[in-house]
Amino acid sequence: MKINLGKIVLWVLVCALVLSGIIAIVALLSGTFGKTQQKILISLLPLVFGILASFAVATQFNRPRFRPLIHAGIAASILGAILTLWGIWGSVDSEAFWKTVTTFWVISYVTCHSTLIIANDVSRKLKPLILATYLAIAAVGTVILTFMWFELDLDKHYRALGVLGIITVILTILVPIARKMTATASGPKLGSARIEIKPIGLIHTDHKERKGTPIQPGFGQECEGEIVLDPEYAPGLTDLAGFERIWLIYHFHSAESCKLEVVPFRDTVKRGIFATRAPLRPNHIGLSAVRLISITGNRIRFSGADMLDGTPLLDIKPYSPLFDSFPDAKDGWLAAKTTDRTRADERFDGE
Repeated sequence: MKINLGKIVLWVLVCALVLSGIIAIVALLSGTFGKTQQKILISLLPLVFGILASFAVATQFNRPRFRPLIHAGIAASILGAILTLWGIWGSVDSEAFWKTVTTFWVISYVTCHSTLIIANDVSRKLKPLILATYLAIAAVGTVILTFMWFELDLDKHYRALGVLGIITVILTILVPIARKMTATASGPKLGSARIEIKPIGLIHTDHKERKGTPIQPGFGQECEGEIVLDPEYAPGLTDLAGFERIWLIYHFHSAESCKLEVVPFRDTVKRGIFATRAPLRPNHIGLSAVRLISITGNRIRFSGADMLDGTPLLDIKPYSPLFDSFPDAKDGWLAAKTTDRTRADERFDGE
C-alpha cells in the first residue's frame, strides 16, 4: 500500500481544525463562563492559526524543490502554537520566552506567505517578480525580528515595516495578475482559444522524486504502478484488457518551466526539447508505453512505471504493434548516445 505523506498531513490538520471548533463550542456552551473557558477560547486562537498556517504550507508538500521551506513552515507553526499554549496556561511572563514564541510565528508567516506565491506557477519572464516578492516577504520578517530582539528605534522601525508591508502587498497582488496577463497574451498567438484538459484519474507509483526514477518504461519493467480512474470513466475500459501494452498520456505535474533546449539523460550536449522526452516541455505532457497487468473496476495495474507518484492521467490508448511499431525507423541522436543512463538524476529538479 502506497502512503502519500502530503495527504496524511493535510488530513491530520483538517481533523485538528474540526476538533478545535468542537472544543470551542463546548467551552462556550458549558456551565459558567469563567477563567477556564476564557483560557480555552484564547488558546484556540494560536492553535487554529497554527493549523491554518500548516495547512497552507502543506498544500505544496509534494513539490520537492520547496520541501525545506515547507518543513520549516510546518515546524514553526506547530512550535508557535505549542509554546503559545504553554505560555497561556503556564502564565509565563518571561520576555525572552514571548520573543521566542513571536519568532516562530514570524517564520510561520514568512513560509505561509511564500507558499501563496509558490502556488502561482509562472513563466520564466515573471521569475524576477517572484524573486522580488520573496525578498519583500523575507524583509518584513527580518525587520520584525531585528527590532524585537535588538530594540532599535521605534519610529524608524514602524516606517520601514510600513513601507515593506505596502511593497509586499502590492507584489503579492501583482503575481497572479501578471500570471493571468501573460497566460492570456500567449494564448491567441495561434489564433485559437486556450485549451483546458481535465485529468481522468491519478497514477500511483513508488517514485516520490525524479532522482532514481526510470527514464523510460523499458528501463523500469520491474516497477509497478496503479491507475485510479475517475469512476465516471470506468465504462471506457471495456475491451482494454485484451491488449498487452497501453499508452499512458499524462501531465508532468512537477515541471514548473519550459526550456526549448535541454541536456537529455542519455547525452551530454543540449538538444531541442522536441527531439527529447524531457519533462520541461511547453505543455508538460508525458507519454509512456507500459505493460498492462490487470483491470479491476476503475483500477489498472501496470509495469514499466516511469512517472512520479500522484501524476495526473490525461488519457489511455491501446498499444498496437500494427500501428505503433516501426523497427527500421532512424533513431536520431540516440543512435550515437554518449551515456547509458537508465535512471533520472537531479538535472531537471527545481525547473
